[in-house]
Amino acid sequence: MKRLLIIVLLVLVSLAIICSPVLAQGDYLVIPGQRMGSLTLGMSIDDAVRILGKPNDIVGDPNHPEIGKTYFWNDYNIGFSAAPEMTAKSILSSKKQYVTAEGIRVGSSGNDVVRAYGNGYMRMPNSFNREQVCIIYSKLGLQFLISETNNLVLTISIQVPY
Repeated sequence: MKRLLIIVLLVLVSLAIICSPVLAQGDYLVIPGQRMGSLTLGMSIDDAVRILGKPNDIVGDPNHPEIGKTYFWNDYNIGFSAAPEMTAKSILSSKKQYVTAEGIRVGSSGNDVVRAYGNGYMRMPNSFNREQVCIIYSKLGLQFLISETNNLVLTISIQVPY
């Protein structure tokens, strides 16, 4: 009986760990236009708070509420841009753990990005930092911020394809 009780307790603890999105951070797969790990486009900010806890910062322009707000969880290096309906429109990460099916992650080279996804991208300078460039695959819902200095990926972002 004692042995059965121990087994049941171990199973319950294992299930709690597996089912907890914060503890079960083994899923770091980036699927363009869909999800980044357990965080999905279209999820509510309330769901994100349940998964990640209270955000470290919220940024938005009160004069332009139609733009939405960006929520930042510094511990996870992920921000949500939410439209007025408060659902995730984009998810960004600078963590090296997040990786695409093609093997692209923070620290990969810009050349690796183009080899993996092709030449159908738009290249835009980063208006906040001239030493960075955005490589945008709008039809995939995928974007990379790349350092012009060393040609390495600094962030990966997903958004609704357009």
